[in-house]
Amino acid sequence: MNTSPNSSWFYAEHNEKKGPITFGMLQQRFKEGLPQSTLVWTEGMEQWALASSVPGLTTDTMANNPYAPPSTTVVETMQATGSSLEPVASLKEDTIR
Repeated sequence: MNTSPNSSWFYAEHNEKKGPITFGMLQQRFKEGLPQSTLVWTEGMEQWALASSVPGLTTDTMANNPYAPPSTTVVETMQATGSSLEPVASLKEDTIR
């Protein structure tokens, strides 16, 4: 099963077959709220499978996919932790001894 970002996938939504869509775009659909119980299929699969069973496809399984985008950006992480992106004030020469 090809889970590279540009591989072609199909999924079922409201009893309709959707796709083809890239794996990366399908990952985004799950981030936007597509249920993990959605059926998905790609070339090489014998039958449709639950999205939650595909490594790296849903948010719960993305950590296992080397092609998965980062879950947060550096800026989001900094904002969430209250860290500043400002440079550290320069040290005075007499404090470095």
